[in-house]
Amino acid sequence: MQSYANRYRFVVLMGFAWAIVGCSATIDGQWLERSIGPGLVHHTGSPIPDVPAPAGFVLVPSRSTTDAGEGYRRVQHLYQGRATMADTIAYYRRLPRQKGWSPVLENSDGEHVFRYVKHNENLEIRLTHRQGVASAWVVIRPSPKTRRAMANKKN
Repeated sequence: MQSYANRYRFVVLMGFAWAIVGCSATIDGQWLERSIGPGLVHHTGSPIPDVPAPAGFVLVPSRSTTDAGEGYRRVQHLYQGRATMADTIAYYRRLPRQKGWSPVLENSDGEHVFRYVKHNENLEIRLTHRQGVASAWVVIRPSPKTRRAMANKKN
């Protein structure tokens, strides 16, 4: 009987450990620190200076790409961190405007989507939240006008 009780305790403890680790890691398995205090602030060492990730969020390299050339950049970054959806939405509603992006659209339909424009670029941010982990897809592309001009240069 003692052996069964010990096995049961072990299984329960392993389940709790798995739940904690599962809720505290990116999809690549990077450990996520718990955010301190309410709200989010930007990370000063973020790879995109005009759309910095929140402090405590990490870039998921397997889901992120960057391509830049003369007068354009294409960025698709996934950031993940431990934050509430409300704090993440408030951060991405406020921060791009502070960095010179003009809002075009905000929509919430299963995921929260922001669209901004700045000079010759479009910015789209898609936010989701699952098991205590907030995910932010940040996509920057040349505007359609810029893409047409780039295509004309090639021809």
